[in-house]
Amino acid sequence: MSREKPKRTSEGSTSVSVNEGARIPDDIYGVEHTKRKPHGRSNSLRSSRKSPEIQSRSHSPSDQDSSDTETQINTEPGVKSICKPIRHKIQTVSYLDMGDIVTEIRMDPLWFPQQSEPNNLSDTIYPSGIIPTQTHKNVVLFQKITNRKSFFGGKTFRVKDTLDELIIALSEFAREYDGNLSFTQNELPYEDTYCAACGIGDLGSTHLLATNYISTARFSFHTELSYDDDLKKSAATMTNFVLSFVTSVAEVLGLKGNDYIRVLSVVKDEENCGKANVNLGVTTPDRQKTEKLAKKLQSYATSGFRDHPRLREVRSGNYSYAWKPLLSSLQVQSEDFDEKHNFDYNQRNITSVGMRGNSPYYVPMGWYRYALRVSNKYLDEIKDRWLGYDNIPGEWPVAYYGTHPANFSLAEHDPMREESVRQMGEKMNKQGFYVFPKCNGGAYPSHTKTFKVSIIPEKNSRFRVVFQCRVKPGQFTVHTCPISKCEIWRVVDTDAVRPYGVLVRKMKAKNHPDDESEPENDHFDT
Repeated sequence: MSREKPKRTSEGSTSVSVNEGARIPDDIYGVEHTKRKPHGRSNSLRSSRKSPEIQSRSHSPSDQDSSDTETQINTEPGVKSICKPIRHKIQTVSYLDMGDIVTEIRMDPLWFPQQSEPNNLSDTIYPSGIIPTQTHKNVVLFQKITNRKSFFGGKTFRVKDTLDELIIALSEFAREYDGNLSFTQNELPYEDTYCAACGIGDLGSTHLLATNYISTARFSFHTELSYDDDLKKSAATMTNFVLSFVTSVAEVLGLKGNDYIRVLSVVKDEENCGKANVNLGVTTPDRQKTEKLAKKLQSYATSGFRDHPRLREVRSGNYSYAWKPLLSSLQVQSEDFDEKHNFDYNQRNITSVGMRGNSPYYVPMGWYRYALRVSNKYLDEIKDRWLGYDNIPGEWPVAYYGTHPANFSLAEHDPMREESVRQMGEKMNKQGFYVFPKCNGGAYPSHTKTFKVSIIPEKNSRFRVVFQCRVKPGQFTVHTCPISKCEIWRVVDTDAVRPYGVLVRKMKAKNHPDDESEPENDHFDT
């Protein structure tokens, strides 16, 4: 499959998408290499996925320097440090939107297959008054992939199906973390934490992002390169620069591969003679390791990289970094959904509190649940016992987590760690994340965010998203949330949380972002 030709956007930017099988230029050494399929894919059961360590050994791409020449860089004035070329160049540019001021970039690992868009996607007719966003395009693409064209009434964009609404909600969730949906059908080959650190997630690993367990240290580096004259000459020039920058940073940090380094965007600094600023993220499966690498990079940048052949254009300075989860692609498959278990919690005569796993089950009144297909997904001793409602051994309690940055401060400071250790011992003395036993008055409203999407002309639909999950008994401690003063559970084992539903709540047109009014009876305006 060949690379798509550059498309001119309405703003005059150039958009390039790199598809599976495309030839990726190795900018550092001036050699092109054909993207290859990864070896040793595991089956679809999550517990059988490989670990990052296995991944790094089993994935041996040939796109590496034929020479082992070492480069000396300055760690601080007067001190030399040896910088070895990395062995595994795994991250690649999968999408590049080059504009006059900003070049938006999405990087995915080579082992993640890129989806090909149908040729007739551009034929979609949007109603007058609707400016199509990536979310609108995702709905159209998913409709075409799943062959559900009848809901569109020909080529005209319409939303009439609950599955459309779910794709809208998931697309907005992905955009919150600078990512996009991917409708590829291949199973992710490696364990969740490694995939998330590489920027790839699926519906079974959303808690790693939404709870800020896998977070990214984000830098903005100032360079002496001209955005227009040095980088914006062509898409190939910009792509080569991005790949070179990512690999060079990985070398400086002493990494074996560039898995955990991504360029997010390149920005023209109009206040500084049009020089290029590079927004870059560092992510690993372990927050302490990420912070260690971030501080190391921060230290190097303070004195500058003047002896590094490819980073010497970065200005020395006291760079800071900010924490926020970063997503490149959220994989969504039609098989992920179990529509027969969708449920409308707006119905009357529903009991507000039940029992699951011998713990109170606080029903998410006022929400609509889109069920995820989780039957037979996990290798448990007793099939699907964790999802039961009989309050017998092996059944897991219900919990929720939202999508608001308030969750981020919880994970960043981990305020309940010491108390958690007192409750359950040293096994809790590690990085943790937080979920809520209540949706209303817990995950919502303080830990959710209002998303706005134009479904019909001149009117936005406003909604919130919460994920419904089960939590393994004996793997969490109970606390009072310092932000919303509600009950909160601290978890350290990422496999102890299993999402099984996406809750969507339509909000009335109120000005206050934390509107707690009852939802309207319908879902979205259609």
